[in-house]
Formats: sequence, C-alpha cells, structure tokens
Amino acid sequence: MSNTTWTPKAELLNSFSETLRSLESKYDSINTLLSKELYPLEKDTYHLLAQVIRSKSREEHALLSHIMNIAYRNEILSQGSGVLTFRLAMAFTKHLMTHRILDNPNPGFLGDVQQEILELKGILSSKVSPGTQVHLERGLSEICQGDRVLLEVARQAIYLAGLEGKIFTENGKQPNYIVEQKTGFTFKCKPYKFFLTHNTWSATNCKVLTVDGFLEKVSEIDGLLQQCYALKQPMVIVATGFSEEVVATLKANQERKNFECLPIRIVPDVETLNVINDVSVVAGMLPVSSLKGDLLCFVKFEDLLCVEHIEVHPGDMTIQNAATARAVSAQVRSLMEKRNDNFAVEDVQNQLDLRLKSLVSNSVVISLPDTSKINTDSKRVVLDNAFRFAKSAINYGFVRSQDFLTAVGEKDTPARRAIGESLAYALKGKEWVPALSVLAILQVGLSGLGTILSAGGMVKLISGDSSSQS
Repeated sequence: MSNTTWTPKAELLNSFSETLRSLESKYDSINTLLSKELYPLEKDTYHLLAQVIRSKSREEHALLSHIMNIAYRNEILSQGSGVLTFRLAMAFTKHLMTHRILDNPNPGFLGDVQQEILELKGILSSKVSPGTQVHLERGLSEICQGDRVLLEVARQAIYLAGLEGKIFTENGKQPNYIVEQKTGFTFKCKPYKFFLTHNTWSATNCKVLTVDGFLEKVSEIDGLLQQCYALKQPMVIVATGFSEEVVATLKANQERKNFECLPIRIVPDVETLNVINDVSVVAGMLPVSSLKGDLLCFVKFEDLLCVEHIEVHPGDMTIQNAATARAVSAQVRSLMEKRNDNFAVEDVQNQLDLRLKSLVSNSVVISLPDTSKINTDSKRVVLDNAFRFAKSAINYGFVRSQDFLTAVGEKDTPARRAIGESLAYALKGKEWVPALSVLAILQVGLSGLGTILSAGGMVKLISGDSSSQS
C-alpha cells in the first residue's frame, strides 16, 4: 500500500537549506574524487559519487544528483568543467544560504541570475584570446600528470590530426604506443590475396560497384566486364561474397592482362554491419540489392562513378574521392545522431564508432600498448581528457580568469554579486581557463542549478514500509 504526499515550495527550500549545510562537510571528499581525474568518464561514475556520499534525505539526494548530472554534462562539453561546475554550485548555494535567500525567497532573484548570465556571455566573448601553443602545451602537461611518453603521444596525435582530423584510440597487441596517420576512407575487408601484387593493389580513376549480396554467376556482370576490357578501365566489385566461377574468371583475365577487376569481400559480421552502405556513399552510388528488386545485368558501366584513387591491402581498402565529401558528411551526421540516441548501449556505440572511423578522410589512430585492462583504461581516460581539452582550446580559445572576474565585478547587483563570488571560488588558482569551460559552468551549471532551486515543490511516494521516494 502506498500513497503520495506533496512537499510545498517553502518547506522544500528549507529542506534544501539544511541539505546545503550538510553538504559543506562532504565538499572536500567530493572535490578530491573529482579533481584527481582518475575516474572513467562515464555518467554512472557521477551517480556513484552521489551514492557514496550517502544522502540522508530525498531532498539532499535530488539536489546532489542534479549537481552531479550537470557536472557530467559540462565535463563532456569541455575537459575539466566537471570540477569547476561542482565548485561553482557549492559556492553559489553557500552564498544563497549566507544571505538567507532561500529562507526568505525573492521571487525575482533567480530570474535576475538568468538575465545576468546572458549579459556575462557577451562579456566573456570580449575577453577571449585565441589558444596558443603555450596554452595547449601547459594544459596537456597538467592532464598527463608527468607521464612524458603519454604527453608526447597526445601531442603528436593532435598535431597530426590538425583542425579537421579525427583521433581514435584502440587497444594494441604491441608493447609500445603507435601513432598512425591515415588519409582517405578506410574499410575493413577480405580481398583475395592472389589478386594483390606484393600485398597491395592500387588504381586511379577506378569504377566501383557495390553489391549487397552474393555474386554467383559471371553472366550477371558480363556486360560490365566487356566494357572494362574495351575501355581498359580498372574496376572494383564490393560484395558479401563471390562464387569460384566469378573469382576464377576475374583472376584469369588479370593474368592475361585483359583488364583489372578486383573482387572485394565484406564478410557479414558485427564489425562490418552496413559497411557496404558506407562504401556506396563514398563511391557515390546506391548498392545493388535484390531486396529492392535490383538486377546486376541491368547495371550500366557508364552509370558507375569513378573514385579518384583506391588502394587495397590484405585486410583493408582505402578510397580517396573528394567528389562525395558532402554525401559522406551527411552520412557521418546521421551516424552521430544514432550514436547519441543509443548513448546507453555500449555495443551499438562501438559498432557505430567503427563505421565513423571508416568515414573520416583524415584520421589518427593511437594503438595502446598491450597491458592490463586497468592500466589501459586509465591511459584512455587521460588521452580522452587531453583531446577534449585541445578541442575546446583550439576552437574556443582561453580567457584570463582575473580579467573576466574584474569585468564581472564592475556591476553591483545581488544577482551579479552571487555569480561573481561563485566564479571567484570556482576559478581560484586558475590563471587561464578555456572559454568553453567558463561558458559551460555559467550557462549549463548556474542555469541548471536555478532550475531545481526554483521548483514549486516535490512529490513523494510513501510506501507501506514508511520509506519515501520522490
């Protein structure tokens, strides 16, 4: 048997005041856990922190969990913002307690805070300085915490990737780090090795045909092969498999130097799911599929588009084709949306990451040493922090903390004083801060905190064992 009760706003705010007083004694332990940056960057970590601190009431649990969620969102947005968000939230709520704003609520105060945030965003933009190599090097050094090898790996990966490149980290089987730059769109595949001279095959202005299925008879592609022979133009056929008849025919014509037509297998498994569709996007065509009623015998050679360059190795295929850059970008955006929609499903995210890696024309792949899982995970976290810091620093620049705080203090209103004191505490000891981090703690941190502080009340579910839930 259970029923619900309603906690009115005045009682809820009083409860929040008591909660904030109790949180002061817990602040040091929370800040220590966050500032060490040894935690994996996962949402569950922030929920775990909220549980470890052992909230005594539903109000305390709701407020602390809300702050942790905001800190996580900001950390994803800009490296290091999680700690700054928590410090800002604690300082802001402490200011509200000191001035008894929650005990004697001013209906317009939180609205004034929102208005001040809008004004401070303009001030922040005027104080931003472009990120320099000195800022970048200093920030990377702090994140890597004295690990010179890891610092050099992060630095080289960032410089190789440049402004447009993407960086991927994967587990390796070698004893050292490997930083590899790749250009073109690279797809995992299984070509027949006897087609590759010296383990490689390459062609320029090459026709590409993608087949979402198994190619069984030579007669299905006879017209294409005749054109390939007549025009002496190389061609690649990508499919899930080929019959012995097809493979033998293509190999015999290659040995006789009649034409070059290479069969490429994309064997269906979890890692190559929908890869043929991605190859088709890069090649600028739709895959031939029997499910849509397509027949290979009706495909015309002149309708197949050419890619600029293609290179095939025993385990992968790299395609360079600037003509389809816009279509590839659209495909990447679509995959990113799917990735965000399936944020909690790790297997789906891993599969989408593999596809995204193939659709980046300029990428850097870091292969981590083969060590214990704990050591590998810790290195991944440090590298992730380094790359997110570099991204925000390069794209959004830095702001000198003292210059921004001075500008904040030029206006004297209750809301501005509360924000100014909170920012001074959050940025204490920071000479330069990424501008995106400051924007995140203002716009997401303070605004999100204001949302729960302006709540009109709380619904509680009272169960039969007298325990309560909100």
